Amino acid sequence: DEIDEDEVDNRVFGNIFHRSAELFYQHFASPDDLEPDHKGNLKLKHSLRITQDDLDRALKDKLLIDRIVEQAFREELFKVEKQDYRPKYNGLQLINREVIIGYLRQLVGIDRRLAPFYILGLEQMATTLIEVQTRSGEKKMRIGGMIDRLDAVAANGNPGKGNLAERIRVIDYKTGHAPTMHPAKLEEVFGEDGNSLKRHSDYYLQSMPYSIIVSHSGQLNPSHDPVSPGLLFIQKAGADDYDPTLLMGREPIEDVTEYEEEFWASLKRVLNEIFDKRVPFSATSERTRCATCPYAALCH
Repeated sequence: DEIDEDEVDNRVFGNIFHRSAELFYQHFASPDDLEPDHKGNLKLKHSLRITQDDLDRALKDKLLIDRIVEQAFREELFKVEKQDYRPKYNGLQLINREVIIGYLRQLVGIDRRLAPFYILGLEQMATTLIEVQTRSGEKKMRIGGMIDRLDAVAANGNPGKGNLAERIRVIDYKTGHAPTMHPAKLEEVFGEDGNSLKRHSDYYLQSMPYSIIVSHSGQLNPSHDPVSPGLLFIQKAGADDYDPTLLMGREPIEDVTEYEEEFWASLKRVLNEIFDKRVPFSATSERTRCATCPYAALCH
């Protein structure tokens, strides 16, 4: 007789994995490297250099990842802050726990091939103000969100040379299935056809603005290094040549500023339409959108 609060749905599963990954890399930091944010959660003050030896030692500690995942379950599913609380898992929760432990080990294996690299931020907030000219006047909006991981690697994606590397990556962890198609050009990201769904264009609408914000941030990118948006699909990341960098067509986006002007223009066009009172809100003609829409029950 389980209660709904104990269910590990896709959202909770993702939250537990994200928190586990954050806790794993925080454990490399000294107390001086961390500071509480406005909610009291610990955040990085300084970049962390991560080496293969660091990751090898962590993997040899058989209990480390288990303890980290248990803490993430405690916080994200059971909503308990007591460190000595030992949750009693039901069958499905035990299965999910083992899967997340496996995913976290897979992530460490991916990162081991990349090391040495720098962690610049974990669960890092990035926002900016944009101005949109609408028929009812100018509107200012703050857009952005939480970056799962901000790191720095060599420009070609290979291990760095020991100093702060040449390319910054905005990484978003994904625990679902990776898309098999990619937008061929930026206008497809803002398209209304069914193909934009198959290409998971919504991922681009999330990662690209984060990357543009970071590219101009004096705090997060003081050296003005090129910034790449990336989606790290844990299930797909076993191959030695796996690269999470987003593709536009067949080309990886190694410097997001190449698309910046067109991206903001397209986004402002959509926002302008949203605020235009002469354009009614109506149901989409592309019915494939309705299959996964959480609001389908409202508009039928």
